[in-house]
Amino acid sequence: MPTTSRELLEYSMLEENGAAKYDSGEQQLFDLVKDFDTQLLFIDRAIKLTEKETHEGQNQLMKELYRWIKEQIALAQSFLGNEPTKGLSITNDEDDD
Repeated sequence: MPTTSRELLEYSMLEENGAAKYDSGEQQLFDLVKDFDTQLLFIDRAIKLTEKETHEGQNQLMKELYRWIKEQIALAQSFLGNEPTKGLSITNDEDDD
C-alpha cells in the first residue's frame, strides 16, 4: 500500500506534468483519451472479478462504464481525426454486451 505521494504516483500509472497545461487542446484531449484507455484496463479486471464473485449489479454497472468510455474514446479520436485505436492498448474486438 503506497503511503507517500511519490509512491502513489509510482504505483498508480498516473502521470503528473505541470507543463501539459501549455499543450495544445488536441494534445490535451489525446492525453485524456489515453487516460480513458488506461481506465479500461482496470474496468476490465473489475468486470472479471464481479463475474467470478457473481455480483450481477456491479458487473452490469462496470460493463456499462466500459462501453461508455469506449464510446468517449471513439468520439474524441474521431474529433481529432485519428484512427479509433491510435496510440492505445484497446482493440475493437472486445465484447460489446
